[in-house]
Amino acid sequence: MKVFFVLLILAGLLPMSTWAQEEGAAMDDMVVTATMNEKALEEVPGSIEIVTAAEIEELGAVTVAEALEWSVGLVVTGESGRTQVPSIRGTGSKQSLMLIDGRRWANGYKDFIDINQLPVTMIERIEIVRGPGSALYGSDAIGGVVNIITRATPEEFTASVDARYGLNTYSEGDAYRASATVGSRAGKFGFLLSAALRDLEAWDITGELPDDRDDIGMTSMAGRLTYDLSPGHQLTAGFEYITHDRDGMRFIQNQERLREAADQRLNYHFNYNGQLGSGGRLVLGAYHSEHDNGIVLTPTGPETAEEDAEHSLDQVEARYSTALFDGHFVTFGGEFRQEAREDVSGSDEDLSNGSLFVQDEIQLTEPLYLALGARIDDHSEFGSHFTPRASVVYRLLENLRFKASYGEGFRAPSISELFVESLRRQGRDVYEPNDQLDPEKSRSYELGVEAEFGPASASVTLFRNDVDDLIVPVLYRTVPGPNPPQSTTRYYIYRNVDEARMEGVETEVSMALAGGFRLAGQLSWLDTENKETGAELTGQPDLKGGIKLAYKNSGLGLSANIRADYRGEMLRTVSETSATVSQVPGVTLWHLYLSQSVSDIISLYAGINNLFDKRQVDEGTLLTDPAFYYAGVRLTF
Repeated sequence: MKVFFVLLILAGLLPMSTWAQEEGAAMDDMVVTATMNEKALEEVPGSIEIVTAAEIEELGAVTVAEALEWSVGLVVTGESGRTQVPSIRGTGSKQSLMLIDGRRWANGYKDFIDINQLPVTMIERIEIVRGPGSALYGSDAIGGVVNIITRATPEEFTASVDARYGLNTYSEGDAYRASATVGSRAGKFGFLLSAALRDLEAWDITGELPDDRDDIGMTSMAGRLTYDLSPGHQLTAGFEYITHDRDGMRFIQNQERLREAADQRLNYHFNYNGQLGSGGRLVLGAYHSEHDNGIVLTPTGPETAEEDAEHSLDQVEARYSTALFDGHFVTFGGEFRQEAREDVSGSDEDLSNGSLFVQDEIQLTEPLYLALGARIDDHSEFGSHFTPRASVVYRLLENLRFKASYGEGFRAPSISELFVESLRRQGRDVYEPNDQLDPEKSRSYELGVEAEFGPASASVTLFRNDVDDLIVPVLYRTVPGPNPPQSTTRYYIYRNVDEARMEGVETEVSMALAGGFRLAGQLSWLDTENKETGAELTGQPDLKGGIKLAYKNSGLGLSANIRADYRGEMLRTVSETSATVSQVPGVTLWHLYLSQSVSDIISLYAGINNLFDKRQVDEGTLLTDPAFYYAGVRLTF
């Protein structure tokens, strides 16, 4: 029935794009993540989505987690410590690579990069590449790559200020947010600076611990400085600094406790980008990223050194792209990366990875484009790993294209999985490391069609991922306490045991209507299986989609949209200790957004998230926030 439902929708979507058939339609969006070179979206091999700064505003998003909620084939999932991470095509939270301007971030608490801590202040766009990216980017890109592209330093003075306030339908969870950006150019120098403050008050609707939302405070700053050495040659330096505090009540080992978590993240980087006389382009980069977390429980509770740890990542890279022979555009390069972790126990672990990669983009004939890529990584713990990828784009008509690809991916075990003991489930589960782990490996296939007809566009993509040697915690010992089962301690060790399959269909459609209206819709169907047990994977909805009706009148300075997000039923892990899961029903959330320009400088906006206050509770856990109302003002100079 699920397959029939998806095919029925596809049958309806594709003809829709022909209703307003018009010659000469073109797409001028440019992307860099899929090939590491700037390329028109319709020519890019594979499946890619762009979330622009304007779309982020229309979503009312203030963090990257909120900006990705609408994305095709991507689910934002909650992990340990209430972190939020992306999962692409059902591959899981550790198999999707997060980048900022092509740079990696150091891992955070328990190996996760919490995208709920990343503000959208300086974002120009977010590029989402669905499908394995290990042939270019190495480890962690099994499901795909999410690359946050920040704004370039402006040619003229520009500044903006944004302030907003909101609260939920129960007059709780007050939320304040303010941000500012300023940039300019003086001769060969250009700069861009931004800062943002965010404060959210805790609320609790279910009346059960833990609190439904913690008290949250966040401060962020970012900057870019560029210097033009000569025409076509530029130096760039930049930084990002984020502090994130989260305080909330928990029930840990049969006692109410206040959990206070403080995170601090610092990144800085230096780049050279030069157009050489031969027509080639050389990029050199050096990056540093660090994350420090500290957690305090009151009254004092079970802790490990992981609750007070610092992660760091250092990387240098170089790549060169040039036209070579007739119809070939070649990119080759290499990088060296070192990751380290320290904690209060005196533990000091590190691992390193060196790699070389090459990509050949071949225009075989006018309508036929082929991209071949391969990368070899040499890891300090498990040795060498080779990952290839091949993609083809065939332009049947000017506005009709077929795309197909095969690629392999891998994820190297993290420092925590290799060396660090951690506590989960309120201290009742002990996760022990294993320094004999092998990397996870994947094989992925994809076939799609894209078309534009005047003001309408549509796409359909079929995909399959097979993942081997999944790293999972395996129960090997149980120690009863004085009051079992609540006080029972279970011991797990990480091992390569599971194999999984993820396959599905992704569809997108968009159409400009009369009177300034635009209708857009997307739907993803996903079928997953743990090959060891035959069971469905947890945390991955079978259907995810949405529809949006937007209106824009430039003359009146008015824009608005109403959208519905649907997340289908899925299995959710209730207790890993007893291997029990629950069936979570699907839910549809409606959202509104309205913006009005008062002058060339001032814009007012307001919105409602979860318009009908749809609550989804499973096993005492609130899975959806209540209706949230917000309003703000934006000044642009």
